[in-house]
Amino acid sequence: MFNSRQSQKSGDNCINYQADAVHNNTNNYYYDQNEKQDFGIIEEILQSLIGEHIPKKSEISYDNSQLTELKQKIQLNFIEENCRTMEEAFTHLWGRVQVVKKVIEIENADSEDRIIVLIDKIQSDYRFLKSCASHYSKIEYISVVEELAYSYLPVKRKNNPDYIAYSKAIVLYFFELCYFGIKTKNELKQPTLFDF
Repeated sequence: MFNSRQSQKSGDNCINYQADAVHNNTNNYYYDQNEKQDFGIIEEILQSLIGEHIPKKSEISYDNSQLTELKQKIQLNFIEENCRTMEEAFTHLWGRVQVVKKVIEIENADSEDRIIVLIDKIQSDYRFLKSCASHYSKIEYISVVEELAYSYLPVKRKNNPDYIAYSKAIVLYFFELCYFGIKTKNELKQPTLFDF
C-alpha cells in the first residue's frame, strides 16, 4: 500500500506519477524525523541512568543471526506461559533493540566505563527486584523485565509509549547479551576475568 505506485490520469490522458514521488519523499522525511526522535528518547533514558550525553548516529544495521540463541535463552529463563509473551516483546521491539544496540556500541567506544556502570546497575536492580543473590538466576516472569524497564523511565515520561518501548528495548538488549538471567551453553563457555 505505501510503496505501490499511485497513478492519476491528467486531462490529456497521460499518467501522472507525481503523487508517488511526493509520497516517497514524505516517507523519507518522516523516517529521518522518527529516527532522530528515537535517538532522543534513548538518549534521555540512558542519560537518566548514566548521567551524561549520549552521541547520536544514524546508520543502523539489523542483525537477525542471533535469534536461535535468543529463543533458547527465553526458554531457559521464563516459565512456559511467559515464553510466548517474551518472544512477542522481542518481535515487536526488535527494531528498537537494534537501535539501542547501535547507541550502546557508540557509547561503549567513547566510554567503556559508563557502560560497565550501567550493566552493574541493571544487575543490581535485577537482584533487588528478584530478591536473589545472583543476577544469573531464572527470570520466570515477563513482569520482571517490565518492572525494570519502567523503573528506568524519566519521571515525566512514565506514561509515554515511545519511552516505555525504548526503556523495555534497553532491558531486552542487556538480557539478550545475558547480563542477567540464565546463560545458554554457548554463553557459559565465554571466559571471564577469573578464567585467566
